[in-house]
Amino acid sequence: MMWNSGAAHFHVGAWLLWLLAAMLGALLTRNPLYLVIVIAAASIARNSLTRSLSTNGEKTNVTNMRLQADTASRGWGLLMRAVLWLLVIISLFKVLSLHIGTTVLFTLPEGWPIIGGPITAEGFAQAGLDALSLISVLTVFSAFSSGADYYALLRSSPAFMHQVGLITSIAITFVPQTVTRFAEIREAQTLRGHHVRRISDLLPIIMPLLAGGMERSMNLAEAMEARGFSRTPPGTRNLPPILVQSGLAGGLGLILVGGAFLAFFAPLPSVGWSTVIAGLALIVITLRAVSVRSKRTRYRRSVWRDADTMLSAPSLGVAIIVLMYKIVAPASLVYDPLSRLHIYMPPFDPVLALALAALAVPAVILRGRGRQVGRQIELESYSR
Repeated sequence: MMWNSGAAHFHVGAWLLWLLAAMLGALLTRNPLYLVIVIAAASIARNSLTRSLSTNGEKTNVTNMRLQADTASRGWGLLMRAVLWLLVIISLFKVLSLHIGTTVLFTLPEGWPIIGGPITAEGFAQAGLDALSLISVLTVFSAFSSGADYYALLRSSPAFMHQVGLITSIAITFVPQTVTRFAEIREAQTLRGHHVRRISDLLPIIMPLLAGGMERSMNLAEAMEARGFSRTPPGTRNLPPILVQSGLAGGLGLILVGGAFLAFFAPLPSVGWSTVIAGLALIVITLRAVSVRSKRTRYRRSVWRDADTMLSAPSLGVAIIVLMYKIVAPASLVYDPLSRLHIYMPPFDPVLALALAALAVPAVILRGRGRQVGRQIELESYSR
């Protein structure tokens, strides 16, 4: 299955706004306390989305949707475990190679390359903080993938990015599909009595996974060819490729020239900014000309509901608060044990913590919606 069948929980604009707020919280903060809050909020949202997928739907599709949700959940769990083990290995190597800090825990022989020298508590704290940042980003994208409607994302992309958006959507769905397929093959082989004890035992799992991936790729290519992918509709006249390439290259060139002018001729910023704005305008005009000549049709448009407003308002508030702290008080977002002579407690702001905790609002909305659906089912059963 290419698209997420349970992704129509929220409007694509509201869900992208939530992703923006969550990524700002995960990327702009280097404080372990705030990162833990982001991870917890994203995990709660992902679990609620998965649970909603397994419980909602028409009666004829409930069993299929539950099975699909359970398989996807196991697949994501397997992917998370693999990434966590990879992060542990990378963090351990960084700890052994980062000889900075005054709190020495033990010392390795100096003759050992790279890892030889003092191993400090500050190095452990820095490596753990890097791993926590990566885990927060992975958790946010896992929650986004659980509730993302890739077909709606493709439809909402600009006309000139339609083909790029389709290819990107296929690439995004490749990893969850592969992980889910791996979990299914592993379960099937386990039922047949196969157990993985050494590397050679992975062959009965890897080969069906590769064969299934090739078969899905061929089926997808045939389906795209049958639907006329990348073909120009009759009656349309596209811009010559040389004009599009010249417009984009000229715009990027103006931006680079303007940036260099701002860097080397600071007393005259107006010239540099004017050049940058001219480059951006040239790119926008070129893309606009491509979009006008690209015809797209839609069977139906996405509807903005009350739940989308309930999700967008907190997400926008979280994004604004995080950006304000980044501009006004950036020190409150940073925890750097290497800059001090000893490990200190990271700063904690209750306002920022509550704002980041608001990223779990999808779970609250879905819980309220689930209660409404349950009441409707009860009323229908009573009426019968």
